[in-house]
Amino acid sequence: MGIFGKTSQILFLWLTSYLSAGSVFLTNILLARMLTTSDLGVYFSTVAILNILVQVGLFGTPTFLLKVFGEEGWAANRWIPSVKVIVILSSVCSILLLLCYSYMSSDNAQYRLVVFIMSPFIIGQILLELSVCKLQLEERFNQVSYLQLIPQSLRFLLVLVLFFSNYSSELLLVSLAVGVSGLFVTVFCSYQIKSLFSGEVELFGHGNQSVTYQNRPDIALLFKSSFPFFLASFLYLVYFQLNIVLINHLSSPSDAGVYGMAFSVLMVLYLAPNILYQKFFLPKIHRWVNSDTDKVVLFYDKGNAFMFLIGVTLSLLMYFFSKSLLVLVFGPAMIDGFEILSLLLIAVPFRFLATSTGSILNARNYLTSKLKVMMSASILSLIVGWFFITLYGAKGAAVTAIIVDIYISFGYMILSKKMIKEISQVKI
Repeated sequence: MGIFGKTSQILFLWLTSYLSAGSVFLTNILLARMLTTSDLGVYFSTVAILNILVQVGLFGTPTFLLKVFGEEGWAANRWIPSVKVIVILSSVCSILLLLCYSYMSSDNAQYRLVVFIMSPFIIGQILLELSVCKLQLEERFNQVSYLQLIPQSLRFLLVLVLFFSNYSSELLLVSLAVGVSGLFVTVFCSYQIKSLFSGEVELFGHGNQSVTYQNRPDIALLFKSSFPFFLASFLYLVYFQLNIVLINHLSSPSDAGVYGMAFSVLMVLYLAPNILYQKFFLPKIHRWVNSDTDKVVLFYDKGNAFMFLIGVTLSLLMYFFSKSLLVLVFGPAMIDGFEILSLLLIAVPFRFLATSTGSILNARNYLTSKLKVMMSASILSLIVGWFFITLYGAKGAAVTAIIVDIYISFGYMILSKKMIKEISQVKI
């Protein structure tokens, strides 16, 4: 495929990603006008928990499959039977953990019902991520684009119906919209999942299928091999979304609602680098590291400078132009949220840079070192967050986010420079 074709794929992936993010953003706008700030905080914190438990259900298998297919080519089909088993087991564990959390964290019967109604979101998202993984291996990025658009768009349409109904203030019905969209995604992704688990992956970039395999890894080996990838994705969401959960329990659901609205704005900004590196470049990085180190070095140098510059630019633009717009779209409740957003914008360039430097650390043997940074960042987020949120509420959570993002950015930079130096054997 030529440069035009690759560019068009990236642009289309971005377009549909922003349509998806736009659906989330519009959904949050509707929810801000439908629900009380307290109910909105409950919604945001529950969605954060669901996203974390999705990673438990996946157990790192999508990223692991990208890596192992990049290394082994067609022979990596030998891992598929074990992947099927471990995904089923870990998905059951994620649902059980959700039910335990709902009963241990609150005595409120309505809150427990909200969590239960939203639980199909977990299974739907697990199957969606596995389907995206299969399409990434096949480099069918247009299909990836369409697929990631479906769940958020459906949720938006269901919430829109509620918005114009007589029951728009009911948190239980909003939760039902999340649960129904999860069930729909589960059914919709079933074909891709069946093909993946049957070993019917049309692998791109490895020639025609000509490899037969006899050595089928057992569950224990897959558990050991995929665990670092699970830990990476799990820890990422812990330090990325833990603040909302902590605010809900340590401060108040109202503070969690205000922080959640401000944070949802940043989610739109963070989507571009995440899509570019996690959906488009990640399978290529695994291939380049093993076959074209010159391309890796060029990609690393240019990508880091570009990401940091874009992060600074978007942060400044958002700061100068967002206040009146945010109050207009979210309503008067966002007046308090703007101060939170202003603090969070400080972290944007560092988050962009961390996305770039961190992506290359998924290859070769550097994931273990990356995990050490992520583990320490999660501990830092919990300790600092507990302290600042207890004292300052949502503002304390914003300060925590800044500290953690800067810490991760510098940690990834040090490790990635070391890796690039080793694979290129030149000083950078």
